[in-house]
Amino acid sequence: MKLEKELTYNQPEIDIDNGFKEINKAIATSKENLKLLKDLARKNLEKGNNVLGGIFGLNVADGRVFYQVTEIKGNTAFVNRCAGICLDLYQDDILGHGDWISLKKATEFVERHRALEKFFGG
Repeated sequence: MKLEKELTYNQPEIDIDNGFKEINKAIATSKENLKLLKDLARKNLEKGNNVLGGIFGLNVADGRVFYQVTEIKGNTAFVNRCAGICLDLYQDDILGHGDWISLKKATEFVERHRALEKFFGG
């Protein structure tokens, strides 16, 4: 199962060189991108996609990186890094810009993220 194109997060990186010259604009774009990602995840859940289209964040260095589950094949899921949210261009050491992981692990990450969002009102 592949995620529908209109429900797939696809934003460009924030240009770091110009981003820090206009830091307030870069931060605003980052916040808009995160809101878009959360909206897409909500729409996917409303369509009945429990894991497909789900999102999760991982701690990296002094920040976070977000991933979206974009494809499921058998017992594996492809997670894609969501660009344009963290100004530091972080990526997980193992997942990088995207990789296949077990569906069980992807489900765990997505459900944990939803639980934290619900608990903290994110």
